[in-house]
Amino acid sequence: MVGAGPAGSVAAKKCAESGMKCLLLEKAEPPRNKVCSGMLMGRLAQGVVRAEFGEVPQEVLTDPYQLTGYMIHYPGADRQEVSWPTPIGWRKDLDWWMNRRAVERGAAFWTGTRALGLREAGGRYTVSLERKGETAEVTAKYVVGADGATSAVRRSLFPDLAVRYVQNYRECYRGAKVDLEPGYFHAVFPPGGGLVYQAAHHKDGYLILEMGAGPGKVKEMARRFKAYLSRDFGLDPGLKPAWRDGCLTPALLRELVSREFQPAMGNVMLAGDAAGLLMPLTGEGIGWALKSGVLAAGAIAEAEERSCDADGLYLKGFVDIIEKLDIIFTKARSIAGKIEEGPPHIAGVLRECWEASLKIA
Repeated sequence: MVGAGPAGSVAAKKCAESGMKCLLLEKAEPPRNKVCSGMLMGRLAQGVVRAEFGEVPQEVLTDPYQLTGYMIHYPGADRQEVSWPTPIGWRKDLDWWMNRRAVERGAAFWTGTRALGLREAGGRYTVSLERKGETAEVTAKYVVGADGATSAVRRSLFPDLAVRYVQNYRECYRGAKVDLEPGYFHAVFPPGGGLVYQAAHHKDGYLILEMGAGPGKVKEMARRFKAYLSRDFGLDPGLKPAWRDGCLTPALLRELVSREFQPAMGNVMLAGDAAGLLMPLTGEGIGWALKSGVLAAGAIAEAEERSCDADGLYLKGFVDIIEKLDIIFTKARSIAGKIEEGPPHIAGVLRECWEASLKIA
């Protein structure tokens, strides 16, 4: 399993439980930082975590350990509240907890190990690695590429796939005051920002601001978002963040729902961000990562029993993911054509889409 986020961890855990010799690779030394809200947002994420790992221990979560729900702010409309209890933590702690569960079940775990690529020969896959400054190779019958947005496994499998990216950016302020209800994840659609939201929420005494934009546009979006929060919600414009960080997210939804891109070939399967799995509108990815990791492990187990390749089995289960993504994707795209119906209507449809996303299981 290349990548030790939720997808790789659950796939490694399930394969190890099946009695397979399983290796989980992680390029960083855990617990490693990850730009993410750290929320187990909907039924899907919460259900898979509970079924595969059990209840999340309180020490893995933050203060507060659970959000009340979501508040959608759209210019010219009343705030739209979505009540939905949501466990929240830092991703480094959530992922590390899942890593340890996989190891307890029998998975080997190599940290400080970056996958550089893979090649196939005679039904076996050789993954080239850089491990603690040295190059190495491992050979396996099955590979799950759960190595994130810029996946080396995906590049090796689909070298001609043109991947667009969104830049994600986060600023974390210690003890910052802002006139937004604590206990909620605030999705804010600033004036002039279209249907791209920026987010604000509190945890462990920090105000977290999260933004996403196309390449080269993040700095301007951050400036406008903070100016909006200062003007309308009392954020001190002179505050400096305790830290800031960022990452990339692949934009592959159109290719997935059109079936132009099918994230598996032979006995190699892509999961989570490597497969481009993100919920339209909300941007939630943990649930789909977990779901795809479970599917990959199931496909491997069935392929062993039937003496066949795993890709067809994986993609058969993947159809359900695509159908659910397509429903939300279609709803979200329809909003853009209804701007003339006015802010209250748009805000209501945004709430409906958000609720529909949370209810997917």
